[in-house]
Amino acid sequence: MMVEQQPKLFEYGIQLEQSDVRVHVSPATRRLYVFPTGRAQDMLNARAKEFREATATQPGVAYATARGFLIPWKQIPELRIVDLSHKTWWDRFAYHANTSHKSACAVQVVQCALEHGYLPLWFKAAAETEHVTLQIKGADIVLFARTVIQVKCDWSAGPVEFGGTGNIFFQTAELNPLRRH
Repeated sequence: MMVEQQPKLFEYGIQLEQSDVRVHVSPATRRLYVFPTGRAQDMLNARAKEFREATATQPGVAYATARGFLIPWKQIPELRIVDLSHKTWWDRFAYHANTSHKSACAVQVVQCALEHGYLPLWFKAAAETEHVTLQIKGADIVLFARTVIQVKCDWSAGPVEFGGTGNIFFQTAELNPLRRH
């Protein structure tokens, strides 16, 4: 185990993100917490002083490797909770696994959720197609989308009644001493 004094954490997190949608994957609640990144960034910029600061650690490191805010889940704009408690996907997670393993598992869960149509996504307003041939074939609205999704493994995120902490962790700074992703 690495033991040292607390080194400086570097600004990194939701406030710098260029994603369209964030998905916090919670193995403890077996749910996904999905919201538009921009709306959450605006909320955090306007109200950061209202939220409790917190730190997180990586297994094998004796000091904080991340800093951020605990945001009560009910205060996140446009939050959608996707209940996947009935899925076996969660068996791949292990609480004491390293951050690389947890992150990879979280991405796999989101990929499965996308493939099965469980994940809500936001699009700019789409206009009715004026292409008559497409309309005759049954296509009234055609979407061309490029959506960037940021996935976070947030172990105990979400409502207490589902086994969560009541919060979602918005990371704003980090240090990666073990060079994991």
